[in-house]
Amino acid sequence: KYLKEFKGTPHNIGILMIDQFDLDLAAHVNAVKEALNLLEQNTYIQRTGECYEFLTDDEKDVENEIKGMDVDDPATNGLAAQIIYDEILRDTKIRFEDNKQDYPFSRKLDSTLIGREHELEVNMISPFNEHHGDEPTLISHALGKPEMLVLLASDKRLLSDLNLYAKTDKYVRQNKSSGLADSLQTILADKAIQNIRRKEGLRERLTTLLSEAKVIVNGAEQTGLSADARTRISQGFESLIRFAYPNLKMLKAVFTDESLRNVLTEDGDDLFTGDDQTVSE
Repeated sequence: KYLKEFKGTPHNIGILMIDQFDLDLAAHVNAVKEALNLLEQNTYIQRTGECYEFLTDDEKDVENEIKGMDVDDPATNGLAAQIIYDEILRDTKIRFEDNKQDYPFSRKLDSTLIGREHELEVNMISPFNEHHGDEPTLISHALGKPEMLVLLASDKRLLSDLNLYAKTDKYVRQNKSSGLADSLQTILADKAIQNIRRKEGLRERLTTLLSEAKVIVNGAEQTGLSADARTRISQGFESLIRFAYPNLKMLKAVFTDESLRNVLTEDGDDLFTGDDQTVSE
């Protein structure tokens, strides 16, 4: 616990506990992981990311209080959406390279709207969606709509870690100004630091899930996409624009609000002049 150079990962702990040469290493590490999970469930140890450490009696009491905190699903889902859209993607509009125009989009997580609604939609389907793994059902709900489905792969610990982050954050905020003993104030400060690291781990895992996600537009999986999370979503979004606005290709030039204003208000009418050559988009 107090040897900072040692990282208490299941692999490192497993290596420390090897007591014979002819050991089945894979089975040994699995047994260590099962023991760690059991110790964590019973609040003897805590996990931050992939690292474990034992809890003192005071730390154990605080950890039990944190686990007893009440957080609702919207708080957990809101945290996931905030990490995905605000910290990883960081865009409220995506550029369509064919015409260099930026298109706003509705941001959704498991079909729940986050923020303002727009004509085009990006819908992230998380591992804790009720239809996760049932692609035909998910696709049928989006078929024919200007909606891009982003199907994130399974992650067994994602929901529990989001929950733990939300509970720890709520606990730290509620107890920050209360007259706790110095020892408990230290534990509280440590919990806040651990939660920062926990969120960094969540961001890394969600970035990986995004970089490997299936992207579906009008029932068709988009292939050949980048492994970079932001680029992957942008490339899929371009397919969504082409589907939603099939006649956009007619507009060869790049139009702005000002140029459209001129087209509508300028003198002359090239549509009924009798010269077919003057008719333009």
